[in-house]
Amino acid sequence: MHGGSRKEFVTAQQASFGEKPNLLEDLKYGLYLGSEAFSKECIERLEDKHYHEKPQARALLRSRSIQDLAIKILKGLGEKAPASALQVRKDHCKNRDIAIYILYQLGVYLNKEIGEVFGVGYTAIPGAVKRAQEYLRSDQEANSVAEKMFSDI
Repeated sequence: MHGGSRKEFVTAQQASFGEKPNLLEDLKYGLYLGSEAFSKECIERLEDKHYHEKPQARALLRSRSIQDLAIKILKGLGEKAPASALQVRKDHCKNRDIAIYILYQLGVYLNKEIGEVFGVGYTAIPGAVKRAQEYLRSDQEANSVAEKMFSDI
């Protein structure tokens, strides 16, 4: 190309790239190239499959609002007032503990982040997770609902 001249080839290549936007600017989460509409389509595709072990998929999950995700989980668990379940409580709530458990099991969020959504400290998360595990062991119906919620995320 260009008469075998490396200098002419590099000059032509730079001129060509100078006219086009940088493709890497459209790189989303280190996973794909495209527009925001395409990113939403990719999120939907990833939700159908479990790629939580891949760092790019984990970054994609982290990009979603943890509060919106918590409300979605609480609604899926049948909570009538999901926003009120996010408020600080002195008593234990089964659906709240299961929602905390699901977010914890995703392995994407820190205990501190989960605690902030539910208005508790990070040290309260392991206790809620343990209670949720006990609920799910003793209630097969709740366990199947929680598994469905986890797979839907």
